[in-house]
Amino acid sequence: MEFLSTSTTAVSTDGPRHRPSRLASILTILLCLFLAFCTGVGPLYRAQGSIKNFGVVNGLIAVLAFVFYYGAIRFLTRCARRYEHFLVASERLHHASMYLRNHLDPRGGRLRWLAVTVTRITSRRRNLFLFLLVAWIWVPLLLQVSFGADLVSQKTEFTSWLHNLRTGDEPYYGPFTQRDVYPIAHYLWPDQPTFLTNQHNIILTFVYGLFWRTSRLVFSTAVPGIIALGILQYLFAAACCALTAWRFFTLRSTVSLAQKSVTLGILTVSPIISISTISLTKSPLFSFALVWWCGVLYEVIHMKKPLSLIGRWELVASGGFMLISAKYAVYIMAIEVIVLLITTRRKWKVWVVCIGLPVVVFQVFLFSLVHSGAIIEGDSIESKAIQVQQIARVAKYSPESISAQDRAKLEPIFDLDAMAQVYRPWDADPVKSSGGEEKLTSYKWRTVTAADWKQFNSAWIDIGKKAPTEYFDAFAAEFYGYFDVTDQPYVSMLYYNDTVYISGIFGRGYTDFPPRAAFLGFLRGWSSLPVLGWYFHGNFWIILTLLVMAAEIRLRRWKELLWQLPLLLQIGVMVAAPADNFDRHAIGIVVIFAYLCIDLFRRKQDAHV
Repeated sequence: MEFLSTSTTAVSTDGPRHRPSRLASILTILLCLFLAFCTGVGPLYRAQGSIKNFGVVNGLIAVLAFVFYYGAIRFLTRCARRYEHFLVASERLHHASMYLRNHLDPRGGRLRWLAVTVTRITSRRRNLFLFLLVAWIWVPLLLQVSFGADLVSQKTEFTSWLHNLRTGDEPYYGPFTQRDVYPIAHYLWPDQPTFLTNQHNIILTFVYGLFWRTSRLVFSTAVPGIIALGILQYLFAAACCALTAWRFFTLRSTVSLAQKSVTLGILTVSPIISISTISLTKSPLFSFALVWWCGVLYEVIHMKKPLSLIGRWELVASGGFMLISAKYAVYIMAIEVIVLLITTRRKWKVWVVCIGLPVVVFQVFLFSLVHSGAIIEGDSIESKAIQVQQIARVAKYSPESISAQDRAKLEPIFDLDAMAQVYRPWDADPVKSSGGEEKLTSYKWRTVTAADWKQFNSAWIDIGKKAPTEYFDAFAAEFYGYFDVTDQPYVSMLYYNDTVYISGIFGRGYTDFPPRAAFLGFLRGWSSLPVLGWYFHGNFWIILTLLVMAAEIRLRRWKELLWQLPLLLQIGVMVAAPADNFDRHAIGIVVIFAYLCIDLFRRKQDAHV
């Protein structure tokens, strides 16, 4: 029987060359300690407690989490080392099952049909694109739209700007303008009135506003324009995922049928991915562009031949979409290009022309718009979320730690009493006075000046010296949920499918449509389930991604970190984000996780293609 003679050279898993380096071992332990800490303090911060209340139960949870995560990394490493042995066994089993089914079982054609179907789907980019469009079709048909306050704010900016452009007058919104919603300090406003800001990235604001306004002019309603934006993003998401999947399926010669099937399964079954395809909340657009960008990076780093002209344009285009969708894309791309220039100098032309140059051009473009007075730059308070949260926590729980001198420094910027009242450990927006008109003002954006901010850092340092525990609590409470698998998302992707903004524009009849409401109810129920609901949560995939990366480091595959670095930087953005455990920040990581597994489980001779 020919299927039993299949053989592949065995690879020894013994010997010092297979042992992880000392650095890899240290990094593994540090990662496990970090994840264990976040899991252990989760019950404390969910109850709005403090690290001071850390007890035996929390310690036991942390120890168990450490053992589990460390064991999981060791297990993944061992499986990856023995992949060739597993591949030989699976190939023999596959041949045996095919033989038996074809000759003894009349239903054997079903297995053959499945293998042929998956092979056809994954062999061409067009096939992958069409497959994803069909697999996700229930999303635009059943849900159609998904957005929240950000889209409405961007629309208001654009329409206000158009009104000012036509009439020279500021539109009447009462004493509270759109520039106060974010808010943006009035000293940043140019002399000539403008309502366009870079708070949500000016290009995306302009495009979203243009669709909204055109739809109102043509159809007397914004509904067609919003649905058109959702469909365009749906097509973009399918294209990005298809292009990246095709690269991972074809650049490695030993990607098995099982790996391809699991990848397609994650892409089609994961609710975070499918719902995000129509979500107009800025982060999904960035995430799908990041997936595309990482796929091209993977090809450039591993292919010995030069990147094709189409591939170069893909690198530029994917990076461009990242830049127009999220402001922190500039930092991710800048750090990535510096690391690539240091580690892979032979391909410096690709890195400079296709990554470095677009970043520089984009920044010069924004600088020109801001300094010409065409748009208003975003307020720097957005980058100080952790600092203002720390001061607010001290004002709430340890006000005696703020000296009269420090109060005098902060008084022109913040109302400390209001900060204490609005402080929420998991969200910095109330302290930053972001949101609608009905709010307690903490940040004095109407009267603060650039000179007032010069004293902020010194006051922040002085307060931190007197209240280090509150500073630590404020910082940890802002990010622990991203790395605590038991933590429910603060804002899940489902939130954007049933907001007051959707019902206000589309009507309650739309949002209460029985099939739509029933399916969203099913997804919410699934998401709230213990353990089974983790599949629905972004932090579950973040943790899995970190475990797989740790396994690759233990296997001494340092080169893989070059294309995975953007994922680590994205996780770093989560730590510094204004709010804890937003599912939308993890979309790109959920998509890329399956590709990480393909990269982990590969043959040794497939290391360089």
